[in-house]
Amino acid sequence: MSTGQHTYVTLGCDPTVTVEIVEDAGNLWLSVTSDDPANTDIDGLFFNFTNDAVIGDLHINPEYSEDIGSNGENITGFEASVGTLNQLNNGAQVQGQYDCKIEFGTEAYTTGGDVDQAAMTFWIDGAEGLTIDDIDLNSLTCVVNSETGTGLALTNPDASGSDDAAYETTVAAEDDFNDIHYAWQSDIVAHSGNWYATNGELAANGCNDGNLWFDKVDVDGKMEISFDARAPHTEYFENGGWAGDSLEVWVLIDGSQWELLDTFEVNAEGDALVGDTTGQQITADSTTLSYSGGALDDAETVQMVIGADFTSANEQVFIDNVEFLDTTETVISDDTETVETEVASEDFDSSDHFWGTNSADMIKGWTDWDVRNGELNTDGSDDGHIWFDQVDTGGNDAKIAMDARAPHTEYFENGGYGGDSLQVWALVDGSDWEHLDTFTVNDTGTALVGDKTGQEINSEKSSLEWTEGLETASSVQLYMYSDISSSGEDIYFDNLTVSTLEEVPVEGGGPDDSADDCAQYLLSYDDYGKLAQDAEQAALDGSEAPEDDVEEVMAA
Repeated sequence: MSTGQHTYVTLGCDPTVTVEIVEDAGNLWLSVTSDDPANTDIDGLFFNFTNDAVIGDLHINPEYSEDIGSNGENITGFEASVGTLNQLNNGAQVQGQYDCKIEFGTEAYTTGGDVDQAAMTFWIDGAEGLTIDDIDLNSLTCVVNSETGTGLALTNPDASGSDDAAYETTVAAEDDFNDIHYAWQSDIVAHSGNWYATNGELAANGCNDGNLWFDKVDVDGKMEISFDARAPHTEYFENGGWAGDSLEVWVLIDGSQWELLDTFEVNAEGDALVGDTTGQQITADSTTLSYSGGALDDAETVQMVIGADFTSANEQVFIDNVEFLDTTETVISDDTETVETEVASEDFDSSDHFWGTNSADMIKGWTDWDVRNGELNTDGSDDGHIWFDQVDTGGNDAKIAMDARAPHTEYFENGGYGGDSLQVWALVDGSDWEHLDTFTVNDTGTALVGDKTGQEINSEKSSLEWTEGLETASSVQLYMYSDISSSGEDIYFDNLTVSTLEEVPVEGGGPDDSADDCAQYLLSYDDYGKLAQDAEQAALDGSEAPEDDVEEVMAA
């Protein structure tokens, strides 16, 4: 039965390709598939590794051979080198530098020919093996249609730097039916009917048919259901009549709504079972059938049922590799906003006694400060030290804020024998003293001004706040020292708060499909690289190389 982790990443926006990566016992199987094969030729894939140490020991299977210019399949180039790769052999260049480059084509050493899908397995020499986390998914860049000179680099929308949608696909349930002897032994089969298991597949025929029920699957986003199917002898099936044969694919949505996805019956030629809804075909060769959209997009739970109604033992259908894929969408943005969370506060309303500082919850100690009518007060008769509780801020950026007013700033003196001042400090993490401000009256006598921040205390209540020096604090403790010479020189404080500040991504809006924000860009071309490839191909073909053109480009 299937194990390991799957990841699906969609690159580009018009066209798009899908990259699938599967962990397989320390190896990584990777495939690139065009979502619009008729208009897309896949020519290359670039990406980075999160761990440079794996690059020197990296291999692919089937192994790429320089002698034949391919790996025997669609891979016609493979190179791994830390942060140095950005160009295909045909001269097409992508932006940035990458750790790994793979080229695809049907002609040796080139990107020539139309490639709609390619796959390979990555492995390394060593005991640790590879995981999906070793690949930087944000860096995945696929080159398409580069042979025309107007090719595109398709990138990951999650890393495009624009407001867009990030898609995460998880395998909600899957099974490949290996290592089981009966259909009911599958981890995802709820009721097997008369279906049976054979050679890693589930099977039905005229003697063993009925309804095959799969487990109910929870859905967070949008569901896609897929499975492989084959019918070795479609010519044995009958379409309609007393001996008519059919295979129905149903899904139960949210435990109450039945949806018929397809009814497969043999076509007039007898060479395929054809779905009446989607037109998908089951033939002698294994084919992947896929269902998505419609009711599957809004489902909270899905349960698939495949019903086989065959009349003869030699009318056989086999299914394999059933997957329920759950894709969630999150709108992302490079923009961030500051989220402020209040973790402690004091409004000094708990006491209105003249000597009431001992009744305020956050005050830890003081000399001669007091509380008057719901405000903390200091003057020439009630000054000195005041400490507040230590507040846990959890290693976040912190902010201390409070309201302040001084009804008669004109009474204060700046310096000299009668000089007045208010110092504001914070003890950070229980050990580091941060001087936040020292307030003294200005030359015009209209405000007390902080020497660090320039904030002012005047006759109108104003808000003071401090963040500098409070970054990444585990705890903060406010301390103030008032040194005032006359009883008429009053300063009042209210609404003290200690908060944490956190930068978080802004979410909202929808995918932006404008050209500027599309997750792709036009390629640039190195003419000499293109001509060099043409010369190499001409040499292989035995024709004359375009030497004059190469010299002309080099001279330029």
